[in-house]
Amino acid sequence: MDSTVEEELPSPREKISDLESQLLVIPPTDAEIKKTVFSFGRNKAPGCDGVTHSFFTHFWNFTEFDLNAAVKNFFATGFMEAKWKETLVVLIPKCSSPSLPEHYRPISLCSTIYKVVAKIIANRMKPALQKLSNAISYLGIMLRPGKVRIADFDHLLDKITCKIRAWGLRHLSMAGRSALIRSTLSAIPLHALAHSPVPTSVINKINSLLSTFFWSGAIDKHSLHYTKWTELCLPKDKGGLGFKNLFQWRRILMGKMAARVGYTDGTVGKESVQSRPGHLLQFEQAQYHKNNAEK
Repeated sequence: MDSTVEEELPSPREKISDLESQLLVIPPTDAEIKKTVFSFGRNKAPGCDGVTHSFFTHFWNFTEFDLNAAVKNFFATGFMEAKWKETLVVLIPKCSSPSLPEHYRPISLCSTIYKVVAKIIANRMKPALQKLSNAISYLGIMLRPGKVRIADFDHLLDKITCKIRAWGLRHLSMAGRSALIRSTLSAIPLHALAHSPVPTSVINKINSLLSTFFWSGAIDKHSLHYTKWTELCLPKDKGGLGFKNLFQWRRILMGKMAARVGYTDGTVGKESVQSRPGHLLQFEQAQYHKNNAEK
């Protein structure tokens, strides 16, 4: 291929330089190893070897030589002892009375020397990952090529869960919980709904959290739900409580965004969409949602 053509073609992905590549694999210095070891928290659960981080830091004068030699040997040879990689999986309960598998959070307890090697590599990779990462966050929305993932919206569930846990300690009345759902909790996902095709499973989880909070006042406490969440989302004059129906909001906001992209001349978004088959039908349908959203 002509060199001039190669220069005009965009690079398929970012690359790290030869120097950055070498910095990832060179043996660490004694100071780097010591800084890594002393960065671990104290009173951490030990792995299969039964040795905690505090043991290495407390007896550093005795463990320093052997630990440094072992870590440097790994970086020099690329070989890791099988004992280093042994992991103990432990289930940590999320609630006071766990009874189902989802009530537990699994954690892996690794040996200290394995964590030292892993953290040194992770610290060296951070600058390179910032350069190579395809996912970019803009105004709280993950921007990445390809399809969206359910994990991209974990921050929504975490934010709602944190607020419910904080409010659950105040013993709010049902009327108070209803007001908080309408004013605060239901508004949290609207920004994401306006800019991303939020998966149905994520919306179902959000609805489940809101419904549990409304009927029981907490997340871990289960109580009888006297009516479906969709009926509570109906207007008050139709027997509901006026909660936001997130599925309807997703449909309206996605239609509004699609119409804005499809009918705004001279934009990259419109040119990109017009290159796909069936774009006219898709945006004629989106125009209906745009009109509804503007009313």
